[in-house]
Amino acid sequence: MAAIASAILAIVQALVGPIVGFLNTKVTAAEQVTLAKTSAITSVTGGVLSNLANADTLNADNRSKPIWGPTLVVMSLILAPFIWHEWLMVLDSCPMLWGLGWWGSIPYPELIHHRIGSWGVPSIGKPGPDGQSAWDRTEQAIFTSFFAGASTAVAAVAAIRAIKK
Repeated sequence: MAAIASAILAIVQALVGPIVGFLNTKVTAAEQVTLAKTSAITSVTGGVLSNLANADTLNADNRSKPIWGPTLVVMSLILAPFIWHEWLMVLDSCPMLWGLGWWGSIPYPELIHHRIGSWGVPSIGKPGPDGQSAWDRTEQAIFTSFFAGASTAVAAVAAIRAIKK
């Protein structure tokens, strides 16, 4: 009886053994994929957290610096008249402008009718006798003059910094 039982067990093991071994390797492969994914997620998460900490440090450094540095002050002083001039040119081309109305002694904003060209500013896009508009002749030249010397200024600043060291 023992011989029959061991023979049946051997037949079952011969039939089922390869299937069980195959399934075991599949489970092991699935576990390896899961472990690989987990380690990848862990490393990415660690990198993200480290980068977020660095970004927070940089943001704190930027917030501690003064907003009105010398560069911003000089740029404002140079660009303010140009922006004011452009604003007046554009506003002389608008049919309606904001004005200040008075109700007794209380001022309030109101839209007023503006006669285009009443300030004597030439039209922005209308070409003159020479084929160029007022923008092409003057405004574009003023605007590009701000940047024409920029490379020279950058080189001068670099030279001054090199001399100081």
